[in-house]
Amino acid sequence: MTIGALAYLAGLVATAPARLIVEPGPATNIASVGGTVWRGRAVLAGGEVARWRWAPLRSLAGFGYAAGFRVDGAGTALTGRVRLRPGATLFESVGGTASATLVAGAFPRLPFACATALRVAVARFGLGGDSGFADGRLETDAAACTARAVAAPPVSAPPLLVTLTGATGRVAPRAHPRVTFATLGFAPGRLTIAFTPEGAAALPFATLAGTRIETDF
Repeated sequence: MTIGALAYLAGLVATAPARLIVEPGPATNIASVGGTVWRGRAVLAGGEVARWRWAPLRSLAGFGYAAGFRVDGAGTALTGRVRLRPGATLFESVGGTASATLVAGAFPRLPFACATALRVAVARFGLGGDSGFADGRLETDAAACTARAVAAPPVSAPPLLVTLTGATGRVAPRAHPRVTFATLGFAPGRLTIAFTPEGAAALPFATLAGTRIETDF
């Protein structure tokens, strides 16, 4: 591609509205979008603000739209990179802290919700395409959790460690990382959580609908 063509492409991206790549609405958990494809801003349903900036060289090398991003809000400070292709999204080098509100918005169909802080160190997280996959780890603090379908007082949950490897993952108590509370399975747009007897005993709010949960995201 010539320098002139690159300059022309950069000019198009600089003025193209951000809504071309980020669509607000309940399906995306985004309240509003502003800016351009080059540099945009989205307000999430939970109040967090996501900002991104186009990475032209990575976009060309990856045959898609690539950008660096940051998400800020109460209890949330995440940074990372994202690459968009038709039908697939890849997050890379995502790190920082995430609030319970952000997690609930990302997984709105989970039958439970927890008030806790989450520390994120994820090298890759893919959505769409032929398969779902993730590599990295998440850590939570002690949490107060409730089942969404049941009117009941919050239940305490211990600090947890979540390890992600390819299309699978594992949930364990941070104090005893060799004890498995649940296993995770990733498929395109779907998360499966299978609780062990130890996990069902320690996290009863999560298993009211059964020890196996399948949810879209």
